[in-house]
Amino acid sequence: MGYNLSASSTGRQVSPSVQIDYLGGVVAGPGVADTFRSGDMTWNQTFMNAHQSSWAQTPADGFLGLSFDSISENQTHTVPETMLAEGLLAEPRFGLYYGTEFVDTGGKPG
Repeated sequence: MGYNLSASSTGRQVSPSVQIDYLGGVVAGPGVADTFRSGDMTWNQTFMNAHQSSWAQTPADGFLGLSFDSISENQTHTVPETMLAEGLLAEPRFGLYYGTEFVDTGGKPG
């Protein structure tokens, strides 16, 4: 299950469906904008609603777009770029935890 534009009261489509070629795969979908919240922070975020992917065997819940502007869909920006522009991040630093848990933990930390 991914992002559902029709289920959002604040989401809107900002561009038609396009595709981005990555090394080893392709993703495709329309550019959309919506309001995001994390803790006490709220921001408007553009992103590709990737509903097609040649990476079908990737064991993941979805993509978090961290692409360079040179391959991003028009009018979309990465989460760190948007948060920096809106003063929500103090420095241009962003990290992801790549877990090594191979056992189903039921959505809780391993």
